[in-house]
Amino acid sequence: MIGGDVERVIYGWTGKLAVLAKGKIDEALDQAGFNLIGVPLSFGRFRSQSESGERVGRVTIKRKMGKHQFETGGEIAFNSLDFDGQFSQGDGQIFKVQPSDISKTQVAENRTETFISDSWTLTDALTLESTLTGEWSSIKQTGEAGKTRSFFYPKPRMKAAWKPDPNWTYRIDIERAVGQLDFGAFADSASVGDGNQNSGNPELRPEQTWSVLLGVERRWDKRGVLNASWVQEEIEDQLSLVPHHREVLLWEISRARAAGDIIFP
Repeated sequence: MIGGDVERVIYGWTGKLAVLAKGKIDEALDQAGFNLIGVPLSFGRFRSQSESGERVGRVTIKRKMGKHQFETGGEIAFNSLDFDGQFSQGDGQIFKVQPSDISKTQVAENRTETFISDSWTLTDALTLESTLTGEWSSIKQTGEAGKTRSFFYPKPRMKAAWKPDPNWTYRIDIERAVGQLDFGAFADSASVGDGNQNSGNPELRPEQTWSVLLGVERRWDKRGVLNASWVQEEIEDQLSLVPHHREVLLWEISRARAAGDIIFP
């Protein structure tokens, strides 16, 4: 992994550039034997090789103007995975490969994000922070289950804090967050000890969460503090493992948008 950042003040604006690049190579062998009463001796084996990489560049500029502090910027990221896996079963001497559409695949994502935010001190007791972010991404997968898909997600956020006196603070935070996909979920894996092959899912979408937080804080000088909060979340395209035919685990595409139905790959 290698990275760095540089920060400069230009015409009253504070600018920052940050870059990061990292990569990883993995090789794995997972195997197990089964010797059950009344059942012939059997073995499971899963071999895999993968190479993943991430490159990110981010630019931000900010400036304080009276009671406002403005900040804007953007980020460009490229993520990739090259995966080759093989699940097989046999008697310990001869193994038979179990076919899968995603035993060998390459996944690449190009993601661009821009944002603008304003932190506004309305009074000595009341502050308001608002941010609007837009995220564009394109995911390309090759192999038997290859396809290309594009997404756009607006990600607004609003935070307000009211401090009527030094001992009490009230907060509200409303945000839409978009998670980052685990590229390993696009490819096969195996739970050899359970005799299961886990199939990747090329239809995965990033998980999105709307959250609302209401909080209150009470302080007693420097001796103690009490925080209480209430959080409500609504999750779309939630990712999880779901069983299929009792033998194969498939990654859930998403929770269907209508009537809470579940779509299986």
